[in-house]
Amino acid sequence: PITLNNLANCYYQICNFDLAIKFYNKTLNFNNNNSTALYNLGKLYYEIGDLEKSKNYLTLCIEIDSNNFQSYNC
Repeated sequence: PITLNNLANCYYQICNFDLAIKFYNKTLNFNNNNSTALYNLGKLYYEIGDLEKSKNYLTLCIEIDSNNFQSYNC
């Protein structure tokens, strides 16, 4: 799963958001409590302007890992 998340990060960095979303979701298929992937999806959706999805993913991230302070800042 960490490799999938890293691959998604690479796609995110080159603004290939569709593939980034695909690989973040594949990461979550292995572990739907992966707070890093949830945070990354929340950040991505925020960046592309889908605030409802962003809020949902960031809320899940905080519920799973309340110490993930990055999620509070998005």
